[in-house]
Amino acid sequence: MIRIIAYKEDNSYVKLNSLEDLNSNSYEWYWIDFCNPDESEIELLKSKFNFHPLSIEDCIYDFQRPKLDVYDDYNFFVFHAVDNENAKFSEVNIFVRERSLVTFHKSLCQQIDNLIEKILVSKNKIEIHNIWFELLDTIVDNYFPVMYRIEDCINELEVNINKSNIETILSELFKIRSELATLRRSILPMRELLYKVLNDRTLEFKNNKVEYFRDIHDHLVALTEMVEGSREFTSDIRDNYLSMNSFRMNSIMKTLTIITTLFMPLSFIAGIYGMNFINMPELSFKYGYFILIGFMMLVVIIMISWFKRKKWI
Repeated sequence: MIRIIAYKEDNSYVKLNSLEDLNSNSYEWYWIDFCNPDESEIELLKSKFNFHPLSIEDCIYDFQRPKLDVYDDYNFFVFHAVDNENAKFSEVNIFVRERSLVTFHKSLCQQIDNLIEKILVSKNKIEIHNIWFELLDTIVDNYFPVMYRIEDCINELEVNINKSNIETILSELFKIRSELATLRRSILPMRELLYKVLNDRTLEFKNNKVEYFRDIHDHLVALTEMVEGSREFTSDIRDNYLSMNSFRMNSIMKTLTIITTLFMPLSFIAGIYGMNFINMPELSFKYGYFILIGFMMLVVIIMISWFKRKKWI
């Protein structure tokens, strides 16, 4: 599907039906959006717009790393947009020329849809470079709700850590860490891209937008810190939970060991008097049973007192 909007010289925005309409009128600038295009529409990137084969290849074979490629008559950007509902990432490719903007993406991008609707109802003049800049700003801002949701999940997991079993806790932790790893793979290259834009003096399109690019870069730095902090937090929760379970298991084993140790001398005594020898003088003693039981209880009391003195119990 191809969507086209153009800015007319009478300060109005129009939505065109086909590329042929661009030739019939003069427009100050136009924006063409390729959304999940078919083979014939992809071919237009080369035949109609004469984009470099390498940039077209980057559009076709995703998932590319966020980057900026500078060509003779246009700049090519690769961004990663995130869907807030399912936290899935999609690649957005942008071709920027002096009077035209071409976006290419294989899945629906809510940020692009919202921006198109915003432009069509706008009463103010919008420069072509402001469009892709605002698109980039919207894409970056959309990372924050996803990051906030992950942080809420981590906090909820920490609150309920004693109410869940180890399988549930570890399963949730690994799921969260997987989402954080996916975020990290997109945010870090985006931050490097903005750093490159800010420090490359040959890029003319940033001349009047340095403070805006710096603002986006600051957002990406903040997102990076949030991701790294959440990764460390999940590691701490995992380690603490495993330590708690190890401590709990050690306490159980300690109790069982003490019980086993208490019964060891009793089992030894019972084993001796359980032997079937004829000449055992204690067997014929009238009060032998009671004396033996009393002696066994005394042994238990002495052992417990010794354990307490050693602070083992």
